[in-house]
Amino acid sequence: TGLHVVLLFDWAPESNNSSGGWASAAGEALVALMADLGLLNILTPGGIFLNLEHVASASDWGEEQFETYFIDSLYRYHKERGKTRDEVAADFYHRPDKVANLLTSVEKQLGWLREVGYTNVDCFLKIFELALFGGLKPAEG
Repeated sequence: TGLHVVLLFDWAPESNNSSGGWASAAGEALVALMADLGLLNILTPGGIFLNLEHVASASDWGEEQFETYFIDSLYRYHKERGKTRDEVAADFYHRPDKVANLLTSVEKQLGWLREVGYTNVDCFLKIFELALFGGLKPAEG
């Protein structure tokens, strides 16, 4: 009975910029676009907004752990096809999307939701660089 919206958002190739602040600016642009399209107003008061997103690790150690587990998993798949772990790691670290795939912390993204008025904003699940977070649209008045 409710309205479901799926937003697929990708950056134009010319916006692949690895300068400092790019990920924050890109995320802020996404929230602004959602506001401009009225997507932040679709929910009824008290409705929950959830976002499943890749996020930056809170520490270098966390990022290293994710990369180690991810490369090990890729290697288990590719070793039967003749690749060494070093080859799999090189492919991972030099993948074409690495420069454009700049992640922003879950804390910063929670802040963006608070800035546009959502309440009870929280991260409900985080496994390495994958997070489910969101908040409630505030009651009117």
